[in-house]
Amino acid sequence: MINLPKQFRFRIKGTLLALLGSLFFACSVAQPTLEYEVVESYPHNPGNFTQGLMFYQGVLYEGTGQRGDSRLIRYRDDYQTPLYTRPLPNRYFGEGIAVHKELLYQLTWQSELGFIFNPEDLSPVENFNYIGEGWGLTSNGEELWMSNGSSSLLQISEQGEIIQSLQIRLDGAPLDKLNELEWVEGYIAANRWYDNHIYFIDPQSGEVKYRLDLSDLAKPQQSRSEKVLNGIAWHPQHQTLWVTGKYWNRLYELEIDI
Repeated sequence: MINLPKQFRFRIKGTLLALLGSLFFACSVAQPTLEYEVVESYPHNPGNFTQGLMFYQGVLYEGTGQRGDSRLIRYRDDYQTPLYTRPLPNRYFGEGIAVHKELLYQLTWQSELGFIFNPEDLSPVENFNYIGEGWGLTSNGEELWMSNGSSSLLQISEQGEIIQSLQIRLDGAPLDKLNELEWVEGYIAANRWYDNHIYFIDPQSGEVKYRLDLSDLAKPQQSRSEKVLNGIAWHPQHQTLWVTGKYWNRLYELEIDI
């Protein structure tokens, strides 16, 4: 046994306790991975560069991107046949969508311009402006939240003004590249660019509480790098989560335990 001076023994003991405490804290904050079951899958147009996906009054809506091919789509009851399609002008790159206070909002990527439509027939209502890039969008009926590819989510007004900025953290570290958003049972569910997980965020604290690993579902669809997981829609009547990706040929209905 090495007989160390007393001051060194205290230092070593303190270091060990600090390391053990850090390990315990890391284990205690690790977010549980949610289990899921595929309830059903539906054909999805593999030409759609999916940017936003949502249900409103039981109807499925999708927003697509790429300049010259950005569209807003309202589907029929089969979830695959368009009932109405609203193309965006060719200069705009469509992004996330959300219904907020009975109007359908759609972001654009770099134009700092959003469009507002009537969800019944996708007829235009008005436009709004915001600062920076637009990525994902969601609403709980009272609050409208958007992502911009950073580690922050922005609550915005109906006119696009920033109300507050919320830093999103996973295990204490910022979680960046936040993309498509959806409100799910009190959480903001978020895709992350080039990530096969969905993150469930506490909208009060910004902490990730759960994550959903969809790697097994996504990898067979990802024959090209741009075919990333993107598109989250919560069906409140079915209590199921619907997901797809950019240029995917399937739309999946999942049952999750949350």
